[in-house]
Amino acid sequence: MKIVEPATTRTAAPSRPEDLRLEKACRDFEAVFLTMLWREMEKSSGTDLGSWGVVADQAMGQSWAKSGGIGLAKVIYKSMSKHLST
Repeated sequence: MKIVEPATTRTAAPSRPEDLRLEKACRDFEAVFLTMLWREMEKSSGTDLGSWGVVADQAMGQSWAKSGGIGLAKVIYKSMSKHLST
């Protein structure tokens, strides 16, 4: 099941190069944040993947962000895009 946001909260897809760069930076930031969050959750569970842990953590964080994340990238983009020159 895919959740669709109401039309009033959706923002238009960025089209200018600076908007696209900002959107990518926001997505990348969310991926790093989610990787760190996943790593901490993994530590608290006592799971140890050995030397593969770093790779698994990064893959999980990137996958989580790519599938929609927690909405952090969207919030940051909305805030930061106000400061781009028009």
